Amino acid sequence: MKKYILVLLMTVMAMGTIHAQGRLKRKGDELYRKLSYELAIPYYSQHLKKHIDNDATMKLAECYRLTHNYDKAAEWYDKVILIPNAPPISYFYFGHALMQQGNLETAKEMFVAYDRLSASDPRGQNFVHAIDRYGDLLKDSIRVEIKPMPFNTPEAEFGIFPYQGGVIFAAARVAGPLVVQEFNWLDSPFLNFYYTSLKEDSSEWNKPELLKGDANTRYHESNFTMADGATEFYFTRNNFIDKQKGRSDEGIIKLKLYKGQINGLETTAIEEMALSSDDYSTTHPSISGDGQTLYFASDMPGGEGGKDIYSCTKQGQGWSPPVNMKLINTPGDEMFPYIHKDGTLYFSSDGHPGLGHLDIFYVKPKGDQQVVNMGYPINSAWDDFAFYLLQNDEDGFLSSDREGGQGNDDIYQFTLRRPMLEIYVLDSIAELPIEGAKVRVRDLTDNSEQEYVTDSSGAYSFKTYFAHAFEITIETPEFGVTTTSTSTDALSGQMVFTKEINLWTPPPSITGLVIDDSTKERLPGSEVEFLDLRRKESAIRVADRNGRFHIKLEPSTYYEINVRKKGYMTYTARVSTTLNGFDGDTIIPLRMEKIPFNKPIRLKNIHYDFDKWTIRADAYNDLIYLANLMKKNPTLIVELGSHTDCRGSDAYNEALAQKRAVSARIFLLDLGIDPIRIKAKGYGESELSNHCDDGVPCSEPLHDDNRRTEFKIIGELEGVDMKNSVLETKQGQ
Repeated sequence: MKKYILVLLMTVMAMGTIHAQGRLKRKGDELYRKLSYELAIPYYSQHLKKHIDNDATMKLAECYRLTHNYDKAAEWYDKVILIPNAPPISYFYFGHALMQQGNLETAKEMFVAYDRLSASDPRGQNFVHAIDRYGDLLKDSIRVEIKPMPFNTPEAEFGIFPYQGGVIFAAARVAGPLVVQEFNWLDSPFLNFYYTSLKEDSSEWNKPELLKGDANTRYHESNFTMADGATEFYFTRNNFIDKQKGRSDEGIIKLKLYKGQINGLETTAIEEMALSSDDYSTTHPSISGDGQTLYFASDMPGGEGGKDIYSCTKQGQGWSPPVNMKLINTPGDEMFPYIHKDGTLYFSSDGHPGLGHLDIFYVKPKGDQQVVNMGYPINSAWDDFAFYLLQNDEDGFLSSDREGGQGNDDIYQFTLRRPMLEIYVLDSIAELPIEGAKVRVRDLTDNSEQEYVTDSSGAYSFKTYFAHAFEITIETPEFGVTTTSTSTDALSGQMVFTKEINLWTPPPSITGLVIDDSTKERLPGSEVEFLDLRRKESAIRVADRNGRFHIKLEPSTYYEINVRKKGYMTYTARVSTTLNGFDGDTIIPLRMEKIPFNKPIRLKNIHYDFDKWTIRADAYNDLIYLANLMKKNPTLIVELGSHTDCRGSDAYNEALAQKRAVSARIFLLDLGIDPIRIKAKGYGESELSNHCDDGVPCSEPLHDDNRRTEFKIIGELEGVDMKNSVLETKQGQ
């Protein structure tokens, strides 16, 4: 009888223990369904001390992961993967937890296993590659200054937004309103909006104060955003109104987008946006500066998996249907979008390869929109999110639960010490800058591109990021297309990276400098013509502001070079690229002489018989020379001055001289010179060249020396406008 009673008592006690253990599991499951993961942990832990329970094991691992206790998560995922037919995602989460611990080798094994089990999900392979290049993501560490904001607390602060000289951010404060939470993974107070600013003439921040009016409620509010100069703002609020309304079909409270008006710190006119739904979350809004594009995160149906980033555009008083940004979304979570003024989209993701759970990434608006990890210390082994970059493109804010913080999500201020990339385009022979070169710079790291034209220094500079590689393409009519590359080495200690690109073409080619023969000054805007004497085709260059030009020539060809510039006599030379002639690349000076205005130049062989004005045969060559000179210098206006000896009256000699000048002018007209370019003037005996004046006995040769014709340049026609510092090709390129 006693034995029976003892057995019965032991059975009752065992049943009580089994019932207690079942109650622990049920309570843990209840809290797990409510997303109260931190509160569920002790119930699962107690249950598993007495029972082998695969479901509780997997849920406990998830609770530790979702509350960011990665050491414990790794411990329990190590047990989960031993469960027969464990969910493949367990390997992925285990890999993440191991990365948090710095155990990259084992983490890589887990990602390889996940890739094998879920080949359609690229995240496994992506994180294998991430571990292979893990060191690259750490290179920026000496180039970023980051520090926690002084108003952080052991509760959560995140999502900062500049406003009226200060900042608005979301924070959970113990002193704030408290209710029974239904969305408390970490069992913390609800989030509300706070404002703070720097004290006047100080680097200290004022004590944060709650926004006034209707924005803050007894529930979660976060992710404040507004367009430039606007009064309308957008934010996230959880959809809890009473115990039933606001829940999804699964009983989970969702997040929604709201908008309102703000004046100072007073908020009014709060209303739910039509983009929201009771069946899925819409959260983390970011509005473009012009107010025309809204970005947000959502787990709405039809996405890539988890939470995706969407965009929509302003249409009247509403918004267009959301568009899934498929190029950046993954089967994981993409959240906290932020659109910068230059169109760069920053966001956080656990699906793209990174350093930890949530990393911050960006994608440029142009190119193929390659997703780029921001690297360390912007990213850490923990959650990094809610990135905001100020207008100077260097200072900003981010949120993180990284080690060293106050205990939950904290806000950090950072300064990106961005390097400068300076590109110089030079002529390799003249060692002078090339102005007007078209340059295209492609960032191979994020696939963005920019194009520009070099200035007079042949230079262009811009701020970029460390550890980025670039492809540079230069195009000029002189040198054709040249492609080279460079990079910004994060470990070099440099803040300015210089890339000097020396352009060169294989011979035969010529680089020339057009200079003033007297002063040696450079002559920009000079037109340089290369005339192919066989084909009668011309290639023309215009010297840049350094007086430099370059031209690629044809082999085995004879050229005539003609250089023209207003105020200067045309320079003429010949060059040959035949086998025995010029066959290299060299620099040649083209020395220009200024036009000698109003300086008589004697045509030595133009003499006249006594009392005659007809052109003698021995004068032909000199007049042909003058005609050719005028053809080479098509802007010159010339005066032909004719002179007589002293014999005869002054009036007679003046008339005779005029006839002689006109005779020479007619000769030049017959050679094709424009009449408006030739003036004829008879000076008679007024400007004798020797002492043979009236009454002075002289020999015939001395009198003959006075019977002469001279020319002087008296002006220039307004010709073609010589372009200054422009490289161009006219006919026959």
